[in-house]
Amino acid sequence: MRKLFPENAIISENRAVNGELGYLKLILAFLMVFFAGSLAASVFTAAAQSIYVLSDASVVGSLYGEYTDFSELIGKIEELFADMPAWFTAVTLASNAAVIFAAVFYCRKFEHRRAFAIGFYRKNAVWEYLAGLFIGVVMFACVYGIGLLSGEITFTGVSADIDFAGIVMIFFGFVIQGAEEEILMRSFVMVSASRCRGGVPAAIGVNSLIFAALHLMNNGITPLAFVNLFLFGVFASVYFLRRGSIWGVAAIHTAWNFVQGNVFGCPVSGMGSAVSVFGCEKAQGIFTGGAFGPEGGLAVTFVLIAGILALLPMKNRLIEVPPFRVKGRFYSIV
Repeated sequence: MRKLFPENAIISENRAVNGELGYLKLILAFLMVFFAGSLAASVFTAAAQSIYVLSDASVVGSLYGEYTDFSELIGKIEELFADMPAWFTAVTLASNAAVIFAAVFYCRKFEHRRAFAIGFYRKNAVWEYLAGLFIGVVMFACVYGIGLLSGEITFTGVSADIDFAGIVMIFFGFVIQGAEEEILMRSFVMVSASRCRGGVPAAIGVNSLIFAALHLMNNGITPLAFVNLFLFGVFASVYFLRRGSIWGVAAIHTAWNFVQGNVFGCPVSGMGSAVSVFGCEKAQGIFTGGAFGPEGGLAVTFVLIAGILALLPMKNRLIEVPPFRVKGRFYSIV
């Protein structure tokens, strides 16, 4: 297994600087980073949510005593929550920047990693990202195509009154959200777990399992959806391993989510989309899943397995790492 998944330059550098790591310490570090980042993100989201609710004249009027029926006020607030505008979805996605900050801060402060060893390899970064966007679009288009061929998805045409501004805002929100999940799971957890017993193969399994587990509370989760999330984690891990930077896999994640929800109008991991370019009717079926969306169906299973098999024979990109210094000590990665 180790011959199939050799260390890339990022993992080799991190191991050279930090040595071996125990799984207990890894899990504790992950929980600290995840909860700190998630707490900061939730505070930011709650603030935006409060601004939105208080911008409604009827809610503000009730606070000043114009309305005395408390149940009516609660009903109005629940109605507002159920019909959040596209900009709020974008803000919610963008709030994940707090998790990125927490993960990068931990890697820099406690693991003494350079930007390169977090996955921020600058050479051809733009092309890596654009290629990732293309791959993500093609992969989910294949999923959608299988749904159409199976008859479980019906294309209903272009959506009426498309909110292009909202769609653009949501895309940039997904740019942050896609990068957040990949930096947290691949740049941080996978690279750190590679220092634990089992090396890279075990690290791929561990970070993919954690990634899938983070979605257990999502609406409509099923055993097959959990398997597909695990498979996406494996695919993303191997892609990150082969390319030696975070840009491409972050772009794949962004394109996958955005195209799924805001182009084709499908649920994304159990969550609906406020706006989309196209409309579709999705039947409950084995290929396209249930309430969780296509990620709960066999179409995604087939596409992800094909993606993993395509990556396996590839070799890690050769990246030469010049001698570098961390905290006054020089290192040379061969």
